[in-house]
Amino acid sequence: MASSSTSSQDPKLVNPKTDDDTTTTTEAAAGASSTTTTTEAAAGASSTTTTTEAAAAAASSTTTEAAAASSSTAKKIIILKSSENEDFEVEESVALLAETIKHMIDDGCADTFIPLPNVSSKILAKVLEFLKEHGRAEKKEDNELKEWNDKYTKDMDRATLFDVILAANYLSIKSLLDVTCEAVAVMIKDMKVEEVREIFNIKNDFTPEEEAAVRAENAWAFE
Repeated sequence: MASSSTSSQDPKLVNPKTDDDTTTTTEAAAGASSTTTTTEAAAGASSTTTTTEAAAAAASSTTTEAAAASSSTAKKIIILKSSENEDFEVEESVALLAETIKHMIDDGCADTFIPLPNVSSKILAKVLEFLKEHGRAEKKEDNELKEWNDKYTKDMDRATLFDVILAANYLSIKSLLDVTCEAVAVMIKDMKVEEVREIFNIKNDFTPEEEAAVRAENAWAFE
């Protein structure tokens, strides 16, 4: 009879789980879930902040690089003043093709304003026309540049051509000096001695007898 009594005990007495225990467990689970949610929210906020900061840094870097690129591509302007006090604005890269101007800038004698008292406005304009064209010479074929040079000199009258030669010599622009001197050489190659003397205002130092002797000795040159 004793064993029968033991086996028929109330299940609640064998596993006495109360309503309070159930409530506590539920609350604990809810608390853990809340903690997890809070942690995830904090992690998400941190991730969002990091992403925003990265985007801001990238934007700032792009802006800085763009500003630097813009600054580096800005072209410095040099002002050249002619003998008539007329100002000519030209890019520094073009002005530096004239060795005289380059040395003045390199030696600190001038910065962005350079007076040229020996060059008139008309001639300075012709000189700058040549320098600008030759500053783009790398974009042209040799024959194209030669054609341009030939037209450049042919479009000038004799007085202008000689003044450009003087300006090229003063500004030490070898390429311009070569082109203009070649043009003069072509111009006088078929002229008589008397015509050449007149063009260059050369006085004849020979007496008629001396000149006759020179002509006889160098008859080939007068054929």
